[in-house]
Amino acid sequence: MMIKVWRTLLSAFVLLLLFGINSFAQSDSESDSITTKFRGFKNVKFAGHQNVVTMSPVPFFVGQIPFCGEIRLTYERMVSHNQSLSLGLSYNYPSIFLLVLPAIANPNSATLKNYSLRGGRVTLAYRYYPLKSKTAPGGLFFGPYGSFNFVKIKERKGNDASYDLVYYADACVVAGYQIPLRKGVYMEFMGGLGYRMNKVYEYDGRTKTSATHDYYIVKLPFANNFKVLLQMNICYGF
Repeated sequence: MMIKVWRTLLSAFVLLLLFGINSFAQSDSESDSITTKFRGFKNVKFAGHQNVVTMSPVPFFVGQIPFCGEIRLTYERMVSHNQSLSLGLSYNYPSIFLLVLPAIANPNSATLKNYSLRGGRVTLAYRYYPLKSKTAPGGLFFGPYGSFNFVKIKERKGNDASYDLVYYADACVVAGYQIPLRKGVYMEFMGGLGYRMNKVYEYDGRTKTSATHDYYIVKLPFANNFKVLLQMNICYGF
């Protein structure tokens, strides 16, 4: 099942990436002068900065998987004066709501400390910047975005090796804009629509059996696989 999820996500992302590059590269090469074409990282004329590191404060409290907090760091590299590729890595952990709310509701039955909850996330993205902006790296952008997120839940002192593995996979087309705050620092807003696949893999160590189910906090008739993406990020360009 995990292999099928990776194949679905990567296939969707690659198709979106190829479509974006083929569409934008042709028009870009016709309209720009030869001095702005890609000649290697050291010779490219960039709209802003060549490298960008991005973090978001929101996932610290509630990440993509609702009961997880998420520390996410994304590195973006400009590959021409108006195109970039980015890779994001995240670490999942119990969100602050899971740590606080059970103890408030019923201190005697708060059992979260008896469970291990760990996971991570990988994101890939391609961006095209159509405006000749001096912001880092270029103001308005759009392109494909793919993500795979997972968390493994297991009883800390359990001796039957039972666990649940929750994973989210999605591929979207996104658009966003960057607002400069100070030199090298800016705020980024991003949104998009696409496809998602949310699953939970349950393994029973006592019976040695397993099962996989859909996993949606809110089920939408005929639209469970419809993905809406919204992000607010703080970025630093250099």
